[in-house]
Amino acid sequence: MKDIQKHPHIELSIDGDIPKFSWFAHRHLEFERGPRWWAIFFGIFIGLAIATAFFALYLQSLLIVMLAGVYYMIHRTPSQEVPVTLSEMGVYFDNKFHSYNDIETFVLSHPVPGVDFLHIELKKEDKFLHGKELDILLTGQNVLSIRDFLLHQIPEKYDKTHSLSQWLIWMLRM
Repeated sequence: MKDIQKHPHIELSIDGDIPKFSWFAHRHLEFERGPRWWAIFFGIFIGLAIATAFFALYLQSLLIVMLAGVYYMIHRTPSQEVPVTLSEMGVYFDNKFHSYNDIETFVLSHPVPGVDFLHIELKKEDKFLHGKELDILLTGQNVLSIRDFLLHQIPEKYDKTHSLSQWLIWMLRM
């Protein structure tokens, strides 16, 4: 974990905004993919490409091969670390400020053992996020302290469910 004193929001507290929690988090959850995982992944995609070529669906076969290549290119680079700060006035995530007035609810979840997420639901869509949800990985943070702090700021939502596709991504380590 990077030195917290170099965090940009600690030095740039605006109008008495006091940072309570600051850390660097990965943009998305990273899984270690070994050679066996990649061999199975490319085996499935090559099998799909051959099957579609057998039925004379050449364009679909080409798209499957391109999709596998793009997925490999995207995931061969490590996830970028972004600064996160929970302060008295709002949440800073990747140098973007979200006031508590703009946040509807929050949820703390534990989808995979040893992994904690803070899900923040905004009141309106944010073009920066491409939606209404902000998912923050709580790397090495005290989850109970963060929950206690956020309960004084915004309401907690208890019935957060994850979609089938999200569970598949976590289980297949994609």
